[in-house]
Amino acid sequence: MEKADILNAARKLEEDGQAFYLDTASKAKNGIARQTFESFAKDEGNHIRWIDEMLAGESNAPSDAEA
Repeated sequence: MEKADILNAARKLEEDGQAFYLDTASKAKNGIARQTFESFAKDEGNHIRWIDEMLAGESNAPSDAEA
């Protein structure tokens, strides 16, 4: 399996996770729960951006502390 295949698979997982968190946030009746799921979705968006940067050949992948 090529690096791009692995990154594309990872990107798909992040997209699915983001969609799940946004859907769950939209259904949450509790404000804190909604904010938590929205935060998780935002994190997944950051992961997607980092994967896109890696796919583009940029070396700006986050360190473990940033992830």
